[in-house]
Amino acid sequence: ILPALSKRVPIIWRLSDMWPMTPHAAYAYGCECYKKGPENCVCKLTSYPPIYRNTKQMLWNIKDKIYRESDITIVAPSSWIGKMAKESLLLSRFPIYTIHNGIDLGVFYSRDKQQARKMLGIPQGAKVILFSAHGLDNNPRKGSNLLIESLNKIGKISNTILLLVGEGGESFEGKISLPIKRLGFIKNQSRLAEIYSAADVIVVPSVVENLPNNLLEAMACGTPAVAFDSGGIGDAVEHMKTGYLARYKDTQDFAEGLKLLLGNEELRRRLAEESLKLIKEKFDRKAESKAFEKLYFELVQKRKNRL
Repeated sequence: ILPALSKRVPIIWRLSDMWPMTPHAAYAYGCECYKKGPENCVCKLTSYPPIYRNTKQMLWNIKDKIYRESDITIVAPSSWIGKMAKESLLLSRFPIYTIHNGIDLGVFYSRDKQQARKMLGIPQGAKVILFSAHGLDNNPRKGSNLLIESLNKIGKISNTILLLVGEGGESFEGKISLPIKRLGFIKNQSRLAEIYSAADVIVVPSVVENLPNNLLEAMACGTPAVAFDSGGIGDAVEHMKTGYLARYKDTQDFAEGLKLLLGNEELRRRLAEESLKLIKEKFDRKAESKAFEKLYFELVQKRKNRL
């Protein structure tokens, strides 16, 4: 990517993570190296993508040199990463726009819950908690251990199961009292929409997150979320309006939110309605396409005016 940036060809760069603004890490967690420089970086060398010796200063200098020679427009999928880009020593030199990820509402919409559960072999009267991540086991960024801790603080809830979607899931076995149903990694989007529709609540215990698509997809399918107030999640989960936004890393608050939603069908229905309304207003794929089209047109016009 970096060599291509230095040719002065206009580039629109969508920020999937923090890598473009840090010495090397995709997520800096609490480190402020993105606005203070590599000499203040405390990101572990093993942080993804790992480096095997301390080349932070060199990598920072390479990025800085190439950026100085580049014509880049930054697109932030969340207000969180947009704010950091504006504070960044490396990226604040560029124009920064926020364009949220869009969801295909022709695929992600609420299916009949009873039919979805029948297809998955889930009892009709059960309460279903859904946790979805690419890797489910010992995933500190996605908060798998915090979820286990939260579930153990809920206390006994009868007739409730934990539905796991993603690779692994073995680490949950024997650590929580709830029955677990593991579905593995699912690529098919229609199948995912059925799974979202079968759940009563999706849990998003991430400790650092841009704005995850699985959250938006579940909301589009009428499933409200319990999530930590982390990263860009608050763009979608408005506390007690479109979901329950628990205090950062507060597993007791997370447990209380989950217990509240599971015990109140009317609240879940109201949150689901507001979630879908928000998705249609801010996260429709058609709106995302139009926003990019408008941005492309503006940049083309600016370039023409400079020539």
